[in-house]
Amino acid sequence: MVSEKWLKSDNHDKFAAAAILCEAGNGFCVQDGYCHFDGQCFRRGRAVVVAACRAIEHAANKQPDDIAR
Repeated sequence: MVSEKWLKSDNHDKFAAAAILCEAGNGFCVQDGYCHFDGQCFRRGRAVVVAACRAIEHAANKQPDDIAR
């Protein structure tokens, strides 16, 4: 599970996974290395839903006919 502390990680894959979950949009959380919204973006249920929504959006952009089926 992606953790908020990964925003400070030297591991590029971990950092990227945490940055993708950040919903702030202003870059402050990524820049400062912690969530400015009390970790809301990293709560277990929310992270799963956000990841699923992004996967659906990505798939819809590539194969809209397959999504409709």
